[in-house]
Amino acid sequence: MGKQNADKLFITFSFFILFLVPIKFWSQNRHIDSLLNILKSSGQDTSRVIDLYTLGHEYRMLGDYKTSLGYCKQALQLSNQLKFRQGIADSYSSIGNTYFMQGNYQLALQNQQSSLKIKEELTDKKGIAAACHNLGAIYEKQGTYSKALESYSTALVIEEELNDRQNIVKTYNNMGVIFEKQGKYKDALNCYFTALDKLQKYGVSVNKSYSDEYMNIGNAYYREGKLEEALKYEMNSLKIAKDIDNKQGIADAYNNIGLIYARRKKYSKALDNYFSSLKIKKEIGDKNGTSATYNNIAIVYKKRENYSEALNMQFASLAIQQEINSSEGICISYINLGLIQLDLNRMSEAEANFRKALDISWRLGNRNLIINSYRGLATLYNFQASNLRVNSKKRDEYFSKALGYFKVCASAIDSLDARH
Repeated sequence: MGKQNADKLFITFSFFILFLVPIKFWSQNRHIDSLLNILKSSGQDTSRVIDLYTLGHEYRMLGDYKTSLGYCKQALQLSNQLKFRQGIADSYSSIGNTYFMQGNYQLALQNQQSSLKIKEELTDKKGIAAACHNLGAIYEKQGTYSKALESYSTALVIEEELNDRQNIVKTYNNMGVIFEKQGKYKDALNCYFTALDKLQKYGVSVNKSYSDEYMNIGNAYYREGKLEEALKYEMNSLKIAKDIDNKQGIADAYNNIGLIYARRKKYSKALDNYFSSLKIKKEIGDKNGTSATYNNIAIVYKKRENYSEALNMQFASLAIQQEINSSEGICISYINLGLIQLDLNRMSEAEANFRKALDISWRLGNRNLIINSYRGLATLYNFQASNLRVNSKKRDEYFSKALGYFKVCASAIDSLDARH
């Protein structure tokens, strides 16, 4: 495989519905001031505990993780003093949620496990299900997909018992995401269509949930290579998002429609949809979405051999992923930068980025990223070996390295398939 085939390795961002359960749902800006005023005069009781970890949630949603952790840890300390077991469990959960948002998955895991243990002791079924959701989200980020599915399955059993309709739908979605990351698209589609059937069965009126569901189904069909089906469901998602004026949904649908047109090599239509998405994502402050769209625009520019713009867009994407501390996003950006640099004959820069990506992908345990990191290195050495300007001894060395990486790539596929 030479440099001309490197486009096949270029990795896109897509959007999925993930569910991380906070302790309470409040409007951030509306309640922070009132909660702070309440704390000034409140006693050292259980109500204060609730106010403290609720403040932690509010600051977490604003991205102020240091302040969030401060209030959550105060809630935990007071809960321990009062021997308030429910407060201890909820405080651990809130601390775990903040670490999760920071990308500190090990500490997030430890705190959610502590929360789950207490909720089990209290036989708090709804709390157990929520903790299992949070654990599933952490395991998914760590790439431990079997544990993620186990956690979601445990939550689903409880939700069915409690007839918790909203969370039943979300759990099927989350399980679909895991299957999709494993490349098990039929299983993913079964989960998404089950979630859609549940919405209809429960008599839920057309709302954001339907738009999200159509989007998930479209994503799975896209990954399966069924582009006509993918486009149909993404268009349905876009229509509903527009009808209910859901700007996030509109932006995500435009992005995913752009992905489909790009894969069909209709690059002008792809760019039209990407830039429509980018404009909205910037307006609503969606950093991860903005980064994803920069990445996808870079792909189109690369295919059009506009490498200057491709690099600009890809570096813009990487900068945001570093800002929000997304290991998976950083890894994708490194791979894609390497592929652009390979086309520009910047071999040392390309190799450095592929190796950075390989290190991150193994830490994450992400099957697709590991494989694409190895493929990037194999493609690089194969291209260098095919370059007639190098002498025969050096050419043989490059071919040997390329073959070695292709073999490692194949071995990674086999071992990861066995692991999952």
